[in-house]
Amino acid sequence: MRKIEEKIIDAINAGETVTLSKRDRIVNDSDVVKYVWLWNTNIARVYPDRIEIDAGGWRTATTKSRLNAILWAYCATGIYRHKGAWFLNGYADTRYAGRPVVKVVDGMSIPRKHKRWDGDKWIVSNL
Repeated sequence: MRKIEEKIIDAINAGETVTLSKRDRIVNDSDVVKYVWLWNTNIARVYPDRIEIDAGGWRTATTKSRLNAILWAYCATGIYRHKGAWFLNGYADTRYAGRPVVKVVDGMSIPRKHKRWDGDKWIVSNL
């Protein structure tokens, strides 16, 4: 994870409104929702029970990297790219290369999960 992405996660956890760079900022609207902005696009809305993502049509490596940092931190999943399309790891019943396939669409909502270390492995459960 990049340093800027660590700062994004720290700002979300702290409930801060902060400008991290000329293109990255976090807006803490209330205790209910935090907005993550990349340039002029609100790429993520962080709620207590879910994350809503929206690349705003910008399917770039930077957008995917920022969303992956948030999704791995709060939802125990991430985005991968295959033939130009984005998919989520770890959801649905169909599989591609052994991975469940859910196509990422702008505005989709992903439930938050709880991760904890159990000595030798990560345990993931619903909130």
